[in-house]
Amino acid sequence: MVEKELGTLYPCVQFVGDGTDRTYSIGHVTTGIDESVRARLYDINAAEKTTCEECAIRDRCNHFCACLNKQSTGQIDVVSPALCAHERAIMPVADALGARLFRKRSPLFIQKHYNEMFPLISLVEDRTANRA
Repeated sequence: MVEKELGTLYPCVQFVGDGTDRTYSIGHVTTGIDESVRARLYDINAAEKTTCEECAIRDRCNHFCACLNKQSTGQIDVVSPALCAHERAIMPVADALGARLFRKRSPLFIQKHYNEMFPLISLVEDRTANRA
């Protein structure tokens, strides 16, 4: 969440712009988050994009990022063809790298991707590292 200097809250820095367009504002620091606006934006973004319905990598790509969609197409529920091309090109590279790290039994890779407790462990590590 991002706060513009006048207290307006936005779900992401990408929505702030110059601060004059409050279309994506989800509240204000003095009044809190407007849950109905937040829910509306979430529902618009969470709806399956028709261009993605048949895509083999739709569950792994970044098409769900409302910020990227807004910046590239002007709408949070429309995916850029450039994003699709990028994700389709990069996914095989990511898969090959992941397979290589798995074969090497990279401790960090295994820890992050195969340990259900990783988010909690990472949080604890981050909190304790900041105290040192």
